[in-house]
Amino acid sequence: CRLLLGYAGLPPGSALYQGSSEHYETLGDAPSQPGKPQLEHIAGEVFRVVWTPARGNGAPILLYNLEALQARTDVHGRRRRRRRRSAVSDGSVEELPWAEEPAVMEDRWLDYCNTTELSCLVRSLHTSRLLLFRVRARSQEHGWGPYSEESERVAEPFVSPEKRGSLVMAIIAPAAIVSSCVLALVLVRKGESFGGS
Repeated sequence: CRLLLGYAGLPPGSALYQGSSEHYETLGDAPSQPGKPQLEHIAGEVFRVVWTPARGNGAPILLYNLEALQARTDVHGRRRRRRRRSAVSDGSVEELPWAEEPAVMEDRWLDYCNTTELSCLVRSLHTSRLLLFRVRARSQEHGWGPYSEESERVAEPFVSPEKRGSLVMAIIAPAAIVSSCVLALVLVRKGESFGGS
């Protein structure tokens, strides 16, 4: 890099001052944070998680790592008998009936996908109880960069607008049929009670 100082009125190529030649090296850093992951519905429980690329910061990006937060539940609680001190000051212990104590389980981040692409297919999203996604980038020279923002939380199974209408009908139609039968039965019984007297 060389500093050239000149004025607008000077002919091209001429300079008032020419500095000595210097070499500058820009130091690299770990890749930047990729964009926030977005979910795109493909079909059923299949989704594509997409994100915008991270900046390499002086080195090419080798890999993206997608992680998924999995909800953990424990179906087996511990059973134990609760005890309580008696109100009488004799120091005796009164035993209460068995009580379930659920074990404390925390959600955990799972490595879901390593890819060179800017997306990853996710299968069995709801069955696997996946709640959130985050992604980070890696370069050969500087390692892993920071995680992206977390995706929007996955709240409920995805139902397309076309299927939503038929789902509502599948719930309402049987209820309407049962209600009609009950109403008809009530009217028939009232008619019998009026006709019989």
